[in-house]
Amino acid sequence: MEGLTTKVQNDCLRKMVRFGILDRVAYPEVPPRVEYALTAFGERFVAILDAIQGLQREADARIEG
Repeated sequence: MEGLTTKVQNDCLRKMVRFGILDRVAYPEVPPRVEYALTAFGERFVAILDAIQGLQREADARIEG
């Protein structure tokens, strides 16, 4: 993401792993490679965030309209 430092990105990824939103797989390669994937809980969490975003758009349209 533009404007996001590596440190901030890594901190966010670590927190999402700790909260159970993401799974982290580190491969013993040179250079090191790490992959992240949504957990089942993470998929439910994203669905809730999408619903909230939809409600926000609806609310914004009512205010503008």
